[in-house]
Amino acid sequence: MTTAATDCSAEARPGLRERQRRARESAILDAAFALIADVGYEAMTMDALAVRARLSKPTLYNHFPSKEAIAVRALVRLSEDATATALAIDPTLPPIVRLEAFVRWLVGVRFQASSAAFLQARAALTPARAHPDYVHAAQAKLGAVAGLIRAAQDASEIDRAAAPEVLAQTLFALVCHTEYDDLIAAGQARPDDVAQAVTRLFLDGLRATGGMPVDGTHAQRGRRACPSFGQDSAAEEGGRL
Repeated sequence: MTTAATDCSAEARPGLRERQRRARESAILDAAFALIADVGYEAMTMDALAVRARLSKPTLYNHFPSKEAIAVRALVRLSEDATATALAIDPTLPPIVRLEAFVRWLVGVRFQASSAAFLQARAALTPARAHPDYVHAAQAKLGAVAGLIRAAQDASEIDRAAAPEVLAQTLFALVCHTEYDDLIAAGQARPDDVAQAVTRLFLDGLRATGGMPVDGTHAQRGRRACPSFGQDSAAEEGGRL
């Protein structure tokens, strides 16, 4: 005799066809991130994407009717990955360590080639950013990161002067500035240099009076707290901006 729990489990588990559909969609998005990193969003074509994803054009169009639809789903996945990463950090760690883990992860992901290419294409992606699916995912991301900040404020580890949501948006703006890429391209800075400067600027600027500055001990604990920190490939990085 089946139980209600067994029935619910069966209902929650997707069938083979749905799992295959999700796997193909994920492969298409991975290919899109890789192609955008190579040629930029504006130069990406559906023909080139089908080749990169090793799919027929009809199969590609069955999943995404247009390049714009791919942009929406890609942006949604960026936000979903950031939300999942923020929520996955060990909740038993001190709030400031959890926040630092996320900041370091975010900055590290920002300098992935695919993330940098998306930021450079920000103007072209404006319509996609207005899509309801992206707006919903972006709000969820904001809430997750604001939660990390609020916890650190409640523990008196960082300044309470600004609302957590404002500080979360400040973090995103600070990390996503595209002129960092100009500095790197001109040989005036390395990605690691910029990442360290951004991390210290944000975290040290928020610390409550007498709080500990960013140091090697917190950095190591932050890396361990964030399971996907430091992975390089678009498929494995575990999250994007």
